[in-house]
Formats: sequence, structure tokens, C-alpha cells
Amino acid sequence: MTRGSTDEQKGKRTKTRKQQILELYDKCQDEEVRLLKQQLEALGDYADNKLQGDQLFLYFMQLGKSMYSNTTIELDKLGTEKYNVDHIYPQAFVKDDSVINNKVLVLSTENGAKKDTYPIASDIQQNMRGYWDFLHEKGLISDEKHKRLIRVTPFTDDEKLGFINRQLTETSQSTKAVAGLLKEKYPETEIVYCKARLVSEFRQNFDLYKSRTFNDLHHAVDAYLNIVAGNVYHMKFSKPWFSLDSKYSLKTKTLFTQPLVCGKETVWGGEEMLAKVKKTAVKNHAHFTKFSFFKKGGLFDQMPVSAAEGLVPLKKGLPTEKYGGYNKASVMFYIPVRYRAGKKSDIIILSVELLFGKRFLEDMKFAEEYTFIRLKQILGKDIDEISFPMGMRPWKVNTVLSLDGFRVCISGTASRGKCLIAQPIMQFSEDKYWIFYLKKLEEFVRKITKNENYIYSEQYDKISIEDNMKLYDIYLDKLENSIYSKRVNCPTIALKKGKERFAALDIKGQAKALLNIQQIFGRIAGGIDLTAIGGVGKAAATVNFSSTISNWAKSYKDVRIIDSSASGLWEKESCNLLELL
Repeated sequence: MTRGSTDEQKGKRTKTRKQQILELYDKCQDEEVRLLKQQLEALGDYADNKLQGDQLFLYFMQLGKSMYSNTTIELDKLGTEKYNVDHIYPQAFVKDDSVINNKVLVLSTENGAKKDTYPIASDIQQNMRGYWDFLHEKGLISDEKHKRLIRVTPFTDDEKLGFINRQLTETSQSTKAVAGLLKEKYPETEIVYCKARLVSEFRQNFDLYKSRTFNDLHHAVDAYLNIVAGNVYHMKFSKPWFSLDSKYSLKTKTLFTQPLVCGKETVWGGEEMLAKVKKTAVKNHAHFTKFSFFKKGGLFDQMPVSAAEGLVPLKKGLPTEKYGGYNKASVMFYIPVRYRAGKKSDIIILSVELLFGKRFLEDMKFAEEYTFIRLKQILGKDIDEISFPMGMRPWKVNTVLSLDGFRVCISGTASRGKCLIAQPIMQFSEDKYWIFYLKKLEEFVRKITKNENYIYSEQYDKISIEDNMKLYDIYLDKLENSIYSKRVNCPTIALKKGKERFAALDIKGQAKALLNIQQIFGRIAGGIDLTAIGGVGKAAATVNFSSTISNWAKSYKDVRIIDSSASGLWEKESCNLLELL
């Protein structure tokens, strides 16, 4: 299920936390916030970075006082064991991490004494009510936070059920529609919902980092964790043996570190099973497959081009040399063709256009006539003989090729059929620390892209020049000494020559360059910008290669088609295509 936005985000323009604080301080008397303003200004250019931490943000929003005792908080002791961020609505009952509505900064001793009880103790409410009202009046705490602080009644059973159902029930209409279709198709099947936030919390609590640029296998990990987490929540809270009177907790860390027994069946083994799940989730062995298909839809690029030969006519009978036409006819599939032109003989992977694909497969005579015409267009010379060395078996779009073990899938053509466009599908693998590090690089680049004056802080951004250099060396080693050395247009030389230039970049330039380099190991088929390290622009490391098999033999010794099932559990290899020459 999708994560969605929070109520406090909807329809509002994002402001930095520093801006929010200063605007609210304008409503206070100078003497009330004079020292706090000085402390805020002392943070300097790093203020917005540091205020991302909830403790410091709440310190300024609570005017430097503990929310449960009005004790003055020591700014230099924030981040130590002396202070905690407490959830007003306990996490055991409600999954609400809103710093605006449900978090307060208190002494750790006060947090320990409160435990998972609600409402807040009456003596605290009596002593603090005036201060809470003052903060509320000045806009320093929201209406909802104020209501939760002053409430004197415990949660009702209906409220507790509502909190639980929020974790189990999906409100998205599109998701409900899909669930309805599944229920109609499989009436005996039980539909279990699992929200993205639950898996996100599971990852955060148990150090299972997620980076979308690291590789594509995070989808498989998410699917696996949805099954694990969704099943535990479903069995714990939506089965007949659950009772509101029993001791329970919605805290992810609590729920998944304790055994769960339903009836006589142990459905979750606590720490032991958690260790197995974590071990499985960090593996890099999930199968990655591509769906191969005959292309359908538009017959060509829908924008007409100027008069030229070899275009698709705008209308039947209109010469393209005079009236122009359509370019880039859509390709339905590909097929190997052996041809002879004079003394030259070779095999080319011919792209068959969507306009003629169906007839090509049904009519052998038409297929031969079409092939003669297309080869003359591609090669620019007359063809004497043709044959189909692998029969009339078409190669669908996304057919997977193994180039000495490096796998790519064919996704298109370039240079009017002289080149094939491929997409690498080898999945990047490295120690899980680098998943965490790439995630931090992604976040950092988003920040500096959004705010060109953003000030880097190693403490808060969690990236460094030292680790950037280590990651650069990892990339270089993989391009030289792993399967990636077989990558089409492998940019090893560019990275070798560019290392000194990379080292001279500032932290922002290095972060952007590393995310660009990471794309070399991903599925991108187009060019990659390596200008930051002295390489070429977006044309670097393209995954285009000749459609003529004799040219493959110059770089590879073994090229095969890989057919696989959708799950990747079954695979079949063709003969070595180079042996067809």
C-alpha cells in the first residue's frame, strides 16, 4: 500500500523549521524569547541542518522547558541520556510520529515514569496546564497536541480498535478496487493489507536500509517484508483470539522482538525469527527478470519530419522526398538474418517494424521481400542472398542476451537499425553499509538541488570526502575486476583518468558525480554524464552496440539468448550466437 501524505502536509507550502520558529517567536514578548533567539542565531548556517533533529526543534518550540515539569533544559546536553522525546499518545497504542501533534521533549526520568500510560498524570497536568495554554496561545503547540496534553479520560475500546484498524484497513479507492477484483477471482482467498509505513518502520527499527539507486532488488525486499510484517499484524490484531483487555503494543520494535502465539500455533518466533528475516532481507540473490513482448501501439514517432528519403509517407501515394513523413517506425520484434552482399557475408539482428510485423511472421515470401528492402535501407547497398539462421523465431522486445556473462536486454534500435539499444540488468552488489551511504547521498543531493545555499554538515548529512573516495574506488574495482568489465562501453579508462579530478571536487560535486557513476551499474540505457571527472557528457557509457554479429566477436567470446520464466526459477540458454558466423 502507498504511504500517502500526512494531514499536516496537505495543502501547505513547506517551510524550514527555522522559519517556523522565528515566525512564532514574533508573536511572543521579546524577553520571553530573547535568549532563545540568540541561541538559534548561534547555530549559524547550520541551523536548518541541526533543527532536523526532533530534540533541538522541540527545545525551541517549548521555549527551552521540559513539557512535563517546566524544568529548564540544558542546550548542550541535548542528545545525551538526560533528555528524551516522548510520545503523548503512547506508541504501544497509536503509531503517530508527528512532531507537531504527538511529540514532546522531556527529562528521561519523566519519560521513564510515564511509561505507556495515558492520559498524562493528573499532578503533571495541574502543574503544567498554564504553561501548555500559553504555548498553545502563541501557536508553539498545535490544537491537537494541546488537546492530547490536557485530556483526562483514558482511551475507550472504540478508540483502541480505531487505532488498530488504521494499521490494517486501506482507504485508497484504487487499492480497494484491486482487492475487490482479487476477491472476485479467488473467493476463497483472504486479502491481507500491509501499509508501506509499516515496512518503512520495520526497516528503520532493524537497520534494513533502502536505496533506490543501489539496485532494483529493493522491490523484492519490500515484497518479502510486506509478507512478513503484514502477516504478523494480521494474525495479531484481526483474528478472533485478540482481546483489547490483553497486553499488546503497536510498537514495531516490541511486536517483532517477542514471540506471537495464536491459539496453539507460533506464527512469529520473536528474536530468533527476526534474525532469519534480517539475514534473508540483506541477501542480494533475488531473481531479476524482464518481461519480453511484441510491441504494440503507435506505428512510428507521431511528429512528422521534413522531406527526406526512407520515411513513412504521411498518406499513401505521397512521396516523402517532397512532402516529408514519419520517422522512427516502431519496432515490433527482431530476428537474425544472414546476408551476402558481393563478397561480404555476415549476420545482422534485423528490427522488424510494427507496421509489417504480423505479416512478416505469417508470410515467408513477404518476409524475404521485406528483409531485402530493409537491409538495403540499413546497409546502403544491394543484398544478393538472405537466410534466417535461427529460423523464424522472433526476438521480442526485452530479449535477454548474455555477453560473456554480462546480461542486457534489447530495448530498441539506433542509427536506423545499425545499432541495438540495450539495457543492463546486472544487479549491483556491495556491503549493506553502502546501501545506507547511497541513501544519504540521495538525500544530500535532493537538499542541495532544492536549496543551492544548503550548508553541508558531516554530522547531520552522514557523508564524507573519505567515504566518497572509498566508494569511487569500489566503482573502479568493479569496472576492472568483476563482471562489469564486460559491460558494453565500459568507462573504466574515464574513471581511472578522472580520479584526481574527482578528489579535487567539493563534497557537493562529489555527491552528484557518485550518483551519476552509480547509474553505470543500473538499468539506464542512455548516456551518463561524466563531465565532473573529465569525461564526456551524456553520451558517456551508452549501452548501444552494433546489430551485426561479426562486430560482437571483437569484444566477446560467448553470446547467448537467455529465456526465463517470469520468476527466474527456470532458464534456458541458446547456442553461442558467435558460432553462427
